[in-house]
Amino acid sequence: LLLAAPGSAESNWVLWTQDVATEPGLVAEDKKVWSRVATFDSKVACFTDASARAEGQAYGASEDRKIEVLRLGLGEDHLAVKSRFVGGLFDKALMWTYYRCLPDTVDPRPLKTK
Repeated sequence: LLLAAPGSAESNWVLWTQDVATEPGLVAEDKKVWSRVATFDSKVACFTDASARAEGQAYGASEDRKIEVLRLGLGEDHLAVKSRFVGGLFDKALMWTYYRCLPDTVDPRPLKTK
């Protein structure tokens, strides 16, 4: 029989996403802030889901976008999907969709001031 010490249990992991663009109007205001997507029992499960979402975005690209999936940071917790638009209203504009796995005790959004 093993007993876990208080506070020793592994925390849950949260997948967050955020969109950033070089052109005004390309990203909706609600997508510019970090948004909570899902919660997982492990960092590996979180990052696996983030990778699947990023790859799905890349494979679902249309002719008006060229997309790359980049791994950022020192650990496997941060992905970026870079979209370069070709033609149309946003020709040559860049947009990044970031995916980040963090412990449920960490919130990437800036603190709101009064």
